[in-house]
Amino acid sequence: MQMINSDEKTTKFLWYRDFFKRILDIMVSSVALIIFAIPMLIIAICIKADSKEDPILFKQVRIGKNDVPFKIYKFRTMRTDAPHQMATEKFENPEVYITKIGEKLRKSSLDELPQLLNVLRGDMSIVGPRPANSKGERGIIMA
Repeated sequence: MQMINSDEKTTKFLWYRDFFKRILDIMVSSVALIIFAIPMLIIAICIKADSKEDPILFKQVRIGKNDVPFKIYKFRTMRTDAPHQMATEKFENPEVYITKIGEKLRKSSLDELPQLLNVLRGDMSIVGPRPANSKGERGIIMA
Protein backbone atom coordinates (compact mmCIF):
# COMPACT_ATOMS: atom_id res chain seq x y z
CA MET A 1 0.00 0.00 0.00
CA GLN A 2 1.42 3.35 -1.08
CA MET A 3 1.08 6.32 1.26
CA ILE A 4 0.61 9.82 -0.17
CA ASN A 5 1.66 12.65 2.11
CA SER A 6 -0.48 15.78 2.47
CA ASP A 7 2.03 17.99 0.57
CA GLU A 8 1.69 15.75 -2.47
CA LYS A 9 -2.12 15.90 -2.25
CA THR A 10 -2.00 19.70 -1.93
CA THR A 11 0.29 19.99 -4.95
CA LYS A 12 -2.02 17.79 -7.05
CA PHE A 13 -5.07 19.78 -5.91
CA LEU A 14 -3.41 23.11 -6.76
CA TRP A 15 -2.44 21.83 -10.20
CA TYR A 16 -6.00 20.69 -10.96
CA ARG A 17 -7.50 23.87 -9.50
CA ASP A 18 -5.18 26.12 -11.52
CA PHE A 19 -5.72 24.09 -14.70
CA PHE A 20 -9.53 24.19 -14.49
CA LYS A 21 -9.53 27.84 -13.40
CA ARG A 22 -7.44 28.73 -16.48
CA ILE A 23 -9.75 26.74 -18.78
CA LEU A 24 -12.74 28.55 -17.23
CA ASP A 25 -11.00 31.92 -17.70
CA ILE A 26 -10.35 31.18 -21.39
CA MET A 27 -13.91 30.02 -22.02
CA VAL A 28 -15.63 32.84 -20.13
CA SER A 29 -13.43 35.62 -21.52
CA SER A 30 -13.74 34.30 -25.09
CA VAL A 31 -17.53 34.13 -24.92
CA ALA A 32 -17.73 37.52 -23.20
CA LEU A 33 -15.49 39.13 -25.85
CA ILE A 34 -17.76 37.76 -28.59
CA ILE A 35 -20.92 38.94 -26.80
CA PHE A 36 -19.49 42.38 -25.99
CA ALA A 37 -17.66 42.93 -29.30
CA ILE A 38 -20.29 45.28 -30.73
CA PRO A 39 -20.80 47.28 -27.50
CA MET A 40 -17.01 47.57 -27.19
CA LEU A 41 -16.80 48.84 -30.77
CA ILE A 42 -19.52 51.42 -30.06
CA ILE A 43 -17.71 52.55 -26.89
CA ALA A 44 -14.45 52.85 -28.84
CA ILE A 45 -16.16 55.02 -31.48
CA CYS A 46 -17.70 57.22 -28.75
CA ILE A 47 -14.30 57.68 -27.05
CA LYS A 48 -12.67 58.56 -30.36
CA ALA A 49 -15.47 61.03 -31.18
CA ASP A 50 -15.05 62.65 -27.76
CA SER A 51 -11.29 63.19 -28.21
CA LYS A 52 -9.96 62.47 -31.69
CA GLU A 53 -6.20 62.65 -31.01
CA ASP A 54 -6.11 60.61 -27.81
CA PRO A 55 -5.92 56.79 -27.59
CA ILE A 56 -9.00 54.65 -26.99
CA LEU A 57 -7.38 52.37 -24.43
CA PHE A 58 -5.67 53.29 -21.20
CA LYS A 59 -2.75 51.03 -20.28
CA GLN A 60 -1.25 50.82 -16.81
CA VAL A 61 1.37 48.53 -15.32
CA ARG A 62 -0.04 46.27 -12.62
CA ILE A 63 1.51 43.49 -10.59
CA GLY A 64 0.07 40.04 -11.25
CA LYS A 65 0.56 36.53 -9.96
CA ASN A 66 4.07 35.76 -8.69
CA ASP A 67 4.83 39.52 -8.75
CA VAL A 68 5.02 39.56 -12.56
CA PRO A 69 4.21 43.01 -14.01
CA PHE A 70 1.75 43.29 -16.90
CA LYS A 71 -0.16 46.00 -18.73
CA ILE A 72 -3.83 46.20 -17.79
CA TYR A 73 -6.20 47.55 -20.43
CA LYS A 74 -9.22 49.78 -19.84
CA PHE A 75 -11.23 52.16 -21.95
CA ARG A 76 -9.81 55.64 -21.45
CA THR A 77 -12.13 57.68 -19.23
CA MET A 78 -9.80 60.56 -18.45
CA ARG A 79 -7.87 63.13 -20.41
CA THR A 80 -4.32 62.12 -21.31
CA ASP A 81 -2.83 64.93 -19.20
CA ALA A 82 -4.30 63.45 -15.98
CA PRO A 83 -1.84 61.91 -13.48
CA HIS A 84 -2.03 58.16 -14.18
CA GLN A 85 -0.12 56.68 -11.27
CA MET A 86 -2.54 58.06 -8.70
CA ALA A 87 -6.04 56.93 -7.72
CA THR A 88 -8.75 59.27 -8.99
CA GLU A 89 -10.11 59.68 -5.45
CA LYS A 90 -6.81 61.34 -4.49
CA PHE A 91 -7.16 64.09 -7.12
CA GLU A 92 -8.05 67.55 -5.90
CA ASN A 93 -10.62 68.04 -8.72
CA PRO A 94 -11.18 64.70 -10.49
CA GLU A 95 -14.12 66.10 -12.52
CA VAL A 96 -11.66 68.27 -14.44
CA TYR A 97 -9.90 65.21 -15.88
CA ILE A 98 -12.83 62.84 -16.55
CA THR A 99 -14.21 62.94 -20.09
CA LYS A 100 -17.93 63.19 -20.90
CA ILE A 101 -18.17 59.59 -22.05
CA GLY A 102 -15.76 58.55 -19.28
CA GLU A 103 -18.20 59.55 -16.58
CA LYS A 104 -20.85 57.24 -18.02
CA LEU A 105 -18.38 54.40 -18.57
CA ARG A 106 -17.16 54.60 -14.97
CA LYS A 107 -20.67 54.63 -13.50
CA SER A 108 -21.60 51.53 -15.51
CA SER A 109 -18.13 49.89 -15.15
CA LEU A 110 -18.02 49.44 -18.93
CA ASP A 111 -14.51 50.92 -18.91
CA GLU A 112 -13.38 47.55 -17.48
CA LEU A 113 -14.44 45.47 -20.53
CA PRO A 114 -10.99 45.47 -22.19
CA GLN A 115 -9.70 43.59 -19.15
CA LEU A 116 -11.28 40.53 -20.75
CA LEU A 117 -8.23 40.61 -23.06
CA ASN A 118 -5.99 40.45 -19.98
CA VAL A 119 -7.96 37.44 -18.74
CA LEU A 120 -7.70 35.72 -22.13
CA ARG A 121 -3.92 36.36 -22.20
CA GLY A 122 -3.56 34.92 -18.69
CA ASP A 123 -2.44 38.17 -17.03
CA MET A 124 -5.36 38.05 -14.61
CA SER A 125 -8.33 35.84 -13.77
CA ILE A 126 -12.10 36.25 -13.75
CA VAL A 127 -12.10 35.21 -10.08
CA GLY A 128 -9.33 36.42 -7.83
CA PRO A 129 -7.83 39.47 -6.19
CA ARG A 130 -7.61 42.78 -8.01
CA PRO A 131 -4.09 43.21 -9.44
CA ALA A 132 -1.93 45.64 -7.47
CA ASN A 133 -0.71 48.78 -9.20
CA SER A 134 3.01 49.17 -9.86
CA LYS A 135 3.45 50.55 -6.32
CA GLY A 136 1.99 47.35 -4.87
CA GLU A 137 -1.29 48.92 -3.68
CA ARG A 138 -4.39 46.77 -4.16
CA GLY A 139 -7.70 48.53 -4.55
CA ILE A 140 -10.59 47.75 -2.27
CA ILE A 141 -13.55 46.51 -4.27
CA MET A 142 -16.88 47.54 -2.80
CA ALA A 143 -19.98 45.80 -4.14
